[in-house]
Amino acid sequence: MYTLGRFLGYVITFGYLLTILNYFVKWLNRTVMAKRPKDDSARMAYTRFMRFIVSNHRVFAIITSTALIAHFLIQSQSWGLYPTGIIAGSLLLVQGSLGGFGTYVKKKKPGVWLMVHRVVAILLGLAIVLHVLTARFS
Repeated sequence: MYTLGRFLGYVITFGYLLTILNYFVKWLNRTVMAKRPKDDSARMAYTRFMRFIVSNHRVFAIITSTALIAHFLIQSQSWGLYPTGIIAGSLLLVQGSLGGFGTYVKKKKPGVWLMVHRVVAILLGLAIVLHVLTARFS
C-alpha cells in the first residue's frame, strides 16, 4: 500500500502541473507565439500542444482530484493524517469546486471567481511542496 499511496502522490503532483500548464501555455501563446508568422512550423506545433493542454484541462483536474481521494484513503489508513496533507487536499478540493463553478455556473465568463481560482492554484502549489517536504522527513 505504501508504494500505491506514494505513486498516487506523484499522480497528484503531475496532474497539478499539467492542470496549471493551461495558464502558462495561453500566456506564452499571447506574448510570444502570436507574433510569429502563421505558417511558422514552431507556431503550428505549439498550437497543437496548446490545444491539447487547454482541451484536457478539466480531464487533468478530474484525474488529480480522483487520485487525491484515493491517496487520502490509503495514506490516512497507513500513516494517519498529516496537517499539511489536509491543507493541500482541502485547497485542491476548493480549486476543483471553483473550476466547476466557473465552468457550469458562470459558463467560463471571467470574473472574481477566476482570480480566486488562480490565487488558489498558487497556494495549492506551495501547499503541495510543503506537504511533500514535511511528509518525507517525518
